[in-house]
Amino acid sequence: MIFLILSLVLTPKGKVACGPLPKQVAFSSTGKFLIVTLLDGTGFQVINIESMKVINTVKPGKDFLKSGFVEVFFLPGTDTFFVSQMNTDHIFKCYINTSGKVKVIKIYHSHGKWPKVMALSQSRKFFAVSNWLSSSVSIITYPDARLIKTIHTKNPRGLAFTPDGKYLIVASFGNGDIIRIKTDTWKEMGRIHIEKGAMRHVVMKGNGRVCYVSDMFHGRIYEVSIEPFMIKRRFRVYRNPNTIDMSPDERFLFVSCRGRNSKKGYLERSPENGKIYVIDLNTGKTIKIIEGGNQPTGLDVSPDGRYLAFSNFRDNNVEIFEIKP
Repeated sequence: MIFLILSLVLTPKGKVACGPLPKQVAFSSTGKFLIVTLLDGTGFQVINIESMKVINTVKPGKDFLKSGFVEVFFLPGTDTFFVSQMNTDHIFKCYINTSGKVKVIKIYHSHGKWPKVMALSQSRKFFAVSNWLSSSVSIITYPDARLIKTIHTKNPRGLAFTPDGKYLIVASFGNGDIIRIKTDTWKEMGRIHIEKGAMRHVVMKGNGRVCYVSDMFHGRIYEVSIEPFMIKRRFRVYRNPNTIDMSPDERFLFVSCRGRNSKKGYLERSPENGKIYVIDLNTGKTIKIIEGGNQPTGLDVSPDGRYLAFSNFRDNNVEIFEIKP
C-alpha cells in the first residue's frame, strides 16, 4: 500500500519484532541502523534497516537486569548516542560502528530519579536531563558530567536547546507548562501554561525561532515562538500524542499518537490501534493519517529523510516506512 502526501510518498518497508515494550527509536547518522530502547527489556537493540532484523542486543552497565531503558538520541552528524535507564538513574554514552557493533564509552549519573529525555547544547558545553520522579532537570557540564544546576518542575519530559544556546525549553508534563530557561543564569524567562495540559516532547526548528511541543491530554501540537515566547499555532491530532519529529527540510511534522489507554493504564494493551499524523507546516494542515499498531510511541525520521520509523509499544515491534519525493 502506498500513501500519497503532497510531495511525499510513504511506502511501508515492514515490521521488525523486538524486545518487550519498545519505547524510543533513533536512526544512526547514515540511516543504516536504528536504536530501539526497551522499557521492559534488559538493554536496547540495534536494527539493520537493510536486512530488517535485530542484529544486536546491548546490555550496558552491571544493572541491565533492572530494565527501564527509555530514551535515546544521537549527536547530530555522528555515530555517538546516549541512552537513559530510568531504573538505575544512569545515562549511557555509546558509539556504533559501521557493522552495527556498539561500545559503551562512558556511564553518567543523571543526578535525579528516573531520567527520561536528554539534550546537548550545540556548543556541546551543557547536557540536560529530565528526571521524572524527582521532578527535576539536571544541567550537567559536558563531557566531564559535573552537576551545575537543578531546575525543579513537576514531571519534566521533553527538552530542547535553541541553536544559539541562549535558551533551554522544558516540557512540564505534570504542570501543563512550556518553560523557557535562560542558559547564562539558568533562571526561568517565560512560561506558557495550558490548563490540564500534559506536555511530553519538544523539537526545535533549525533557525531556533520556533519549537513544537506535544500535549498528551488535549491531543494537540503547539507551535511555539521562542522570542516572544508564545503559542503561534495549534494543531489537532489524535489521542495521546507522544513523540514528534521533522523532516530534514523542516516542512513536515510527524507525530506518533498512542490512542486511548486501557482502563488499567497504558502498560496494558489499548482498546484500539494508534495513529501517525503528518502535518504540512507550510499550510498547517494534517495531510496524512497512518494507522499504527498498539500504542505507537517512539518515532524518528532518518537524517537523510529516507525513512520513518516508529515503535508499537504493546505490539513489541517497530514499523519502518520509506519516504520518497
